[in-house]
Amino acid sequence: MAIGLYVHIPFCIQQCPYCDFSTEINQQENHHNYIELLKKEIALKSNWAADKNVRSLYFGGGTPSLVQPKYILSLIKEFEKYGFYFLEDVEITLEINPGTISEESLGEYLQMGVNRFSVGAQSFNDNILNKIGRKHSAQDTVKTLDLLNKHKLNYSFDLLFSLPGQSMKDLALDLATLNSFSPKHISTYYLTIPQRHSLNLNRPDEDTELEMFDFIEDKLDSYGFNQYEISNHALKNFESKHNYHTWLGGQYLGIGMSAHSFIEHNDDKFRFWNPNTTNAWEKSLEVLKPKMKVSDQSPERFEKLTKIDHLNDFVHTGLRLKEGFSEKKLMESLDKEKQNEWILMANSMVEQKYLLRDENISLTKKGKRMLNFVLEKLFISK
Repeated sequence: MAIGLYVHIPFCIQQCPYCDFSTEINQQENHHNYIELLKKEIALKSNWAADKNVRSLYFGGGTPSLVQPKYILSLIKEFEKYGFYFLEDVEITLEINPGTISEESLGEYLQMGVNRFSVGAQSFNDNILNKIGRKHSAQDTVKTLDLLNKHKLNYSFDLLFSLPGQSMKDLALDLATLNSFSPKHISTYYLTIPQRHSLNLNRPDEDTELEMFDFIEDKLDSYGFNQYEISNHALKNFESKHNYHTWLGGQYLGIGMSAHSFIEHNDDKFRFWNPNTTNAWEKSLEVLKPKMKVSDQSPERFEKLTKIDHLNDFVHTGLRLKEGFSEKKLMESLDKEKQNEWILMANSMVEQKYLLRDENISLTKKGKRMLNFVLEKLFISK
């Protein structure tokens, strides 16, 4: 069965105007205390994991590469101290930003077992990077990718699109430049911000945005990438184990401010989450006691999933994947009335060309563009 581990390290050189992740401006004097709090949480919650065989460990943020490598190593050792066993083929990912690693720090990460990096660069266009408030330059990105390639490392690249002032030509150049570095994995994200956000000025119109979606899929396919999930493209055998594990309904334990978790105990399934600020997260740890159960947490910090909740999660995460989900498995979990109700709606979605139906239920290209609408129709009523 195995488990995925996530560690949130919030420190950032800047707080980007489009980012809604829980972050704080980097101050080195805060690093030690934050790492100690992470260790405290590992100690308090380690017994919540029924299976301690670790399939993946993901250091996200924030920018985890802003803290000294010794802190990352200390967290790996802390998990081991509390009985977590890293499988032989475990994937350990570290998020980095351009310009935040060196030859020396990279060597330390590799020595401790980090075997995958996620580069949050977003674009190679300096003008666009400036418009969206990023402090690194395209040259910083080039140097970072050159360093990773020098050591023949596995890394993913985050590419943002539908940006202020971005044209189809700009996007094509970003993709061509990125492909020249031969990454193994690419995550592509549409800029999602509130309607009145200042970054909405001078963005591509709706027709151009749809063209961008199609262009990205077609171009990355021509480069040999498989779009195994709506936002993720990988060369063969380089899919993200951590994300795949989550989308397939695997258990994961999140540590750190704003981290989320999904854990099963016997037949019970729980989701729980941490507060979004360091101070609130620290206070939430103060009320936890050794050997407490998941359900002993403050009620606003967790939920016990009903059968319908879990099935809707199955539909939601399954539809994000290229292969979709098993309709047979879903039907086996529903009574006759809900089966008939769901099949009727699924038939309608197939007729309208939002869904494909063979052994599995999966999205068409049209369905990918309208995922929220499709989910609204396919979610099972309580």
